[in-house]
Amino acid sequence: MLRERVERFVLRQYWRTIFRMARKRKELDIRIGYLLPSNEHDHLYRRIGQALALLQRYDPRALTRMRALSDGILVLGTTGALAEWHGDARLIRVSEQHAADEAVSDLQLAATLVHETTHAWLEHYGIRARYRDGVERRARVEAVCYRSEAAFLRRTPDGEVLARDLECLAAWALEEPESKWSKEAANGRRADALRELGVPEWLIRRATSIAGTADTRSAA
Repeated sequence: MLRERVERFVLRQYWRTIFRMARKRKELDIRIGYLLPSNEHDHLYRRIGQALALLQRYDPRALTRMRALSDGILVLGTTGALAEWHGDARLIRVSEQHAADEAVSDLQLAATLVHETTHAWLEHYGIRARYRDGVERRARVEAVCYRSEAAFLRRTPDGEVLARDLECLAAWALEEPESKWSKEAANGRRADALRELGVPEWLIRRATSIAGTADTRSAA
């Protein structure tokens, strides 16, 4: 237990340090940070801002939860999950690739933010998809988050088809084999993402030894 607390503290400080170093803008009282030099800054901030505007219009409750439960959105990385909720650091990390992809609509990006905000909300009430809680709980948590995306999409004029897809993903989450939700599978994805960011191997080993420090939105 002490070891886990120390490791979680190290990771929390790591992610929060990255966020402090990031260039930031604020949209609708949500801080958006981007760390690495890029000509895409304005485009990425605009994409996230447009997604937040959709939440303000169609799901203000999700936006209120995001403001209350997170300290901001960090756009960083191109491997691993499309997005992650880092509960210990109170940050939503969105993959740069996901945010910049023109094939991903503003509506889909907003749904991703709803997914991670739902993780934050569930965690606030003590429901977290930790690996020690077993495969069944992790699958149920992901299903709830996919259904939250679907509920948001159904409030929008053009979201019905996407909502049906998300309902299918919720059912898929409950039917997937245990290997999909295994600690080893998640650790492999997380290690790849951290290596891309230049994280030292010793810290990667520590990060992947912790059971469920981030809740993710996968490409599925």
